[in-house]
Parts: sequence; C-alpha cells; structure tokens
Amino acid sequence: MNALEMLNNKNWLVTYAFGTPDLWNTKPPLLIWIQASLFWLFGANEITLRIPSALAGLATTALVAWFGTYKLKSPLVGLFSALILLTTNGYIDNHVTRSGDYDSLLVFFTTWYVLSFYLYLEEGHRRYLWYTGIGITLALLTKSAAGAIFLPALLLYTILRKQLLPLLRRKEVYVMVAGIVGTVALFFIARESAGAGYLHAMYENDLGGRMLNDLSGNNQVFPWDAYLQMLIHDELIPWICFFPIGFVLLLHSTAPRIYRHIALLIALVVPFFLFVISSAKTKYFWYEAPIYPFCALLAGVGLAFIFQATITALGAGQQPWLLLLLMLCIFAYPLSVVWSEDFQPVQEPDFLFGRHIKYQAKEVGQIENYTLLSGLDYNSSMEFYRLAAMRKYHHKIRPLPSWRLREIKVNETVVVCNPVMRARLDSIYTTTPILSGDQCVTLLIVGKK
Repeated sequence: MNALEMLNNKNWLVTYAFGTPDLWNTKPPLLIWIQASLFWLFGANEITLRIPSALAGLATTALVAWFGTYKLKSPLVGLFSALILLTTNGYIDNHVTRSGDYDSLLVFFTTWYVLSFYLYLEEGHRRYLWYTGIGITLALLTKSAAGAIFLPALLLYTILRKQLLPLLRRKEVYVMVAGIVGTVALFFIARESAGAGYLHAMYENDLGGRMLNDLSGNNQVFPWDAYLQMLIHDELIPWICFFPIGFVLLLHSTAPRIYRHIALLIALVVPFFLFVISSAKTKYFWYEAPIYPFCALLAGVGLAFIFQATITALGAGQQPWLLLLLMLCIFAYPLSVVWSEDFQPVQEPDFLFGRHIKYQAKEVGQIENYTLLSGLDYNSSMEFYRLAAMRKYHHKIRPLPSWRLREIKVNETVVVCNPVMRARLDSIYTTTPILSGDQCVTLLIVGKK
C-alpha cells in the first residue's frame, strides 16, 4: 500500500497510507522504493510485491552456501546449510520470505554484514570492511534499529578476539563509520524536514514504544522465553537437534582455527539477539528471522558430519542413487512441515478481494464504478488491491468499512466477501447478484427494505 501510494503521488521520501502521511509504519523506505520501482516497471501485482523478499531470501541462502563451501572449505556444509535454511519453518513463512514484508531483506543485509565483518577480522582484506559498512547501512535503511541489533555482539566478538585496538588504529574503520552515520542521518534529517513528527513517531513505533509496550494489539502476555520456546517446539524443528553436534565439531581441537572462530561468533550473535528481542514487550514470531542463517550454518556442520560418516559406513560414496535417496530421507520430513504449515490457501474472506476484482474485470468489464465492503475496520490488503485495480483498469472504487454499511445507496454496485457482511447487507437492502466467485460476490443494490 505504501509503495502504490508512493508511485501514485510521486513522493519518494514520505510514505503514505490511506491518502495521508504514514506515521504508523515508520520504517525507512528502502523496501518501499524497490517495490514502487517494480510496480512502475512491471505493474502492481502479487509477484512484483513479493519478488524483493523472495530474491532476498534466495540471496541469503546463496550467501550461506557460499560461506560454507568456500570459507569453511566444505561443499557439503555449504549445501546442507542452504537446504536447512530452505526447510526452516520460520524462514519459509509469512512476513519473511513468502510475503512482501521487510524481514527477508533485513535478514539478507544482517547476514551479509555479520559474515563480512567476520571475514575482515579473519583475512584482513579491506573490501570486507566496505561490505560490512554497506550491509549495516542498508540494514538500517530497511528496518531502522532492528538492523543494528547484531552490532554489540560484533563488538564483543572483536574484544574477545583481541582485535579492538588494532581496529581502532585503522583509518578505514573511521571512514566506514562516517559513511554509515552520514548516509543514515541524511535520510532521517530529510524525512523529518519533509514532515515534522516523523522522528518522534519512529521512536514510539520502532524503538522505545516497541521495547516498553506491546504494540501488537493482541493483549496477550508472553513469557520471557517465548522466542526460545517457539524455536525449540516449532520454527527450527527438526534441525535444532543438530546444533550441539555442529557446535562441538566447530570447537573440536582438530578443527581449523576458522571453525572455532565461527563457533564463537555464532555463540555470541544468536544468544545476544534472542536476549534483545525477548526483552521487548512487543513480540512477533518473525522477529527471530535474522538468526536463522546462523542456525542453519551450525546445523549444516552437524548434518554434514553425520551424512559423511553414514555414507562411509554404507560404502555409498560411489553410488549416486544411494546418496540421493539418503538426502531425500533426510529432507522429506522438514519439507513436509514447511509445506503443511506455510503453503496453505488464504481462508480469511476479507483478504480475497484481489482475486475477485481480477475475475470481475475479466467477466464483467463494463462495471467500472463500485464499492468494496469490508468486514474489517482496517484492511490494508483490500486497499492494496483497490489501488492496484484503479491503476490497472482505471476503475473508480470506493472502500467502505463495516461501520459505514448504511451509507450505501440504491443502484450502487457492491463487492463483498465476508459472509457476515453479506447477511447484514441483505437484511437492510434488496440486492441482485451480478457475479460470484470463491467467497466473494458482486451485488447491485436494488432498494432498501
């Protein structure tokens, strides 16, 4: 919705929602810029909406595979880490890689800068420091403070590696920090100048408010270890059992030094991240997403060791069909969990307007002026499809929440998907169905009862 309104009003600095500046979703607009650009190039639809998150999810998977293969020098670790990430229930889920939300892009940038900084300390190549700075900057421009949560853990890692003083003596470190601060500050200053009150709203939504208050509206009291319980009992099933194996192997005395260092890094960034998000009053399952790539690396090490030991014991190294069968056995259950939990059709009727609008434009193209009657007071899904249809078909479409039902007039065409709202509509008005599809129906209001 933010991206479509940005495209319509051509204001690329201030995000809008329902025609007014959006001071509820106050995150920086990097993802919105990408989505609006894709809408302009290819049209506003589900694919262009979700493609940035999908590609970011794929890029993170490729990054994990590359790191395991070339930096940990184990193609098997790279392969299994990538496959584990792709069959992690919390990763292949709504609000992460399967919907047009911020978190998939955030996960890519945070994984990028954590691994880049690690490689800078390991190898000393200056390019990894620039990669770190770019990753931090883009993470901050994606989801503000959430992009910086790993930084204290990286500072602690630097201290434990006894690299802090050497870092402080390098000029390029100060150039990187100045670049991050300058770029991010430039955006926030420009945004506040374009509409006073943005910085205060951002603090209330993304910083102090989210940490000190529950902004979810669920009125549900979560235990302090809620995220840990979700990881153990749902999001990381069944890969969590490989974590201790991978951790022991990374720390083993015969392991290369780089293995022990990556074990230390993961042992710092994952618990620290969980501590921070567990301390916040607002809790959503997708807040865990940035730790999934590091968990996948750890599990990948453990699984690769067991797989190698198994094929050695079976003598299957020269039998590709047996290797493939073994891999299918390993990943069949996790894949079935992801499929059963995450690839289900939408059941909420008030989220089905988009499909019906497309069907209606195809079957009854002469209807160009109509009302969308929602059963929800706030329906951003419906608003996205309304704006998209107005842009694509040049329709004149009025949104109507449930509490304004009696504003409907005779001879008005109404689209309704919620069966409760349909019943209320029929109790007040005489209607004639024009088109039905799924749970939605297009009605002509004939008269009042």
